[in-house]
Amino acid sequence: MRGRVAMAAVLAVSTAILTGCSDGRSVGAFCEVHDTHRDRYLASMDVANGNLESDPVLGLLQGGSAIADLANMWHELAEVAPEEIRSDTERVAELWDAQSEQAAESVGDPLGGLAGILQTALTMSGPLNRVDEFVIENC
Repeated sequence: MRGRVAMAAVLAVSTAILTGCSDGRSVGAFCEVHDTHRDRYLASMDVANGNLESDPVLGLLQGGSAIADLANMWHELAEVAPEEIRSDTERVAELWDAQSEQAAESVGDPLGGLAGILQTALTMSGPLNRVDEFVIENC
């Protein structure tokens, strides 16, 4: 009887420690965040595309808003990305922010802004491709 109680206590403590130490990073959590944002993005783009014919300005604004919302996705993915894809996901989130800032700053210097955006896009291509491959393989 004492052996069973001791074993139950060890299991309970081990479970509590492992659960308490978990940082929420897992393939399942990553895929859940990805799928949620993918579905939101696709729904938003469907609405935007539907409005392009009747109200092109509204359709473009809605499409731009759907793309801008992807920044949230990258930050949420970076929070739950498993170690094997964590650095690439964090890098994409960082570069996505930089690209958004460059776009805003390009109003005063369109050519300079375009060059900065292009450079950031090229820098992002490697990590973005690796994240894409991870999603295809795991989600």
